[in-house]
Amino acid sequence: MPKTYPKRLEDFGKKYVPLLRTYLQREETRDLDKVIRDELVNKIQGLIDRINGAKQTLVENKVLTGLDLLDRSTRKLDKIRDSIKFAARGYSGVFDLEVMGDDQLKRLLDFDQSLFDQISGLESGLSETLSKPAAELKTSLSALDQKIKDFETKLDQRDAYARERQAGK
Repeated sequence: MPKTYPKRLEDFGKKYVPLLRTYLQREETRDLDKVIRDELVNKIQGLIDRINGAKQTLVENKVLTGLDLLDRSTRKLDKIRDSIKFAARGYSGVFDLEVMGDDQLKRLLDFDQSLFDQISGLESGLSETLSKPAAELKTSLSALDQKIKDFETKLDQRDAYARERQAGK
């Protein structure tokens, strides 16, 4: 996803604006963060849509068992989706007082990758849950609920790391 700039712009930047290249690289990193968060939001929205479809199917089949737990899962996923969607953009701005180092940036990118891994776990857990007969639905939904809580905890850990960085720790 790296952007290429005309040679004239790069030459101009080297000669007259020495930090222009750094600025452009940092902006690319901030754009990358936005793309990552948008993809996470899309995956979570896909989970929400699947749960809503399952709720609709249960209602059409006149099965009310587990609807409350499915609704609770939907609300939790809505909250998670919105917290990711409306978070501050970027890993670190070029004019921030404390610029994030490459090792810190790599750690956050690795963290974000682990979020995708956990989303995959949620997707497989949801598929497994929805394949269960109605009698086993409540037990299976409790396991899915725990996976959602684990994902929330992982997001909180990421936020805590970002706050530590801002506090200069």
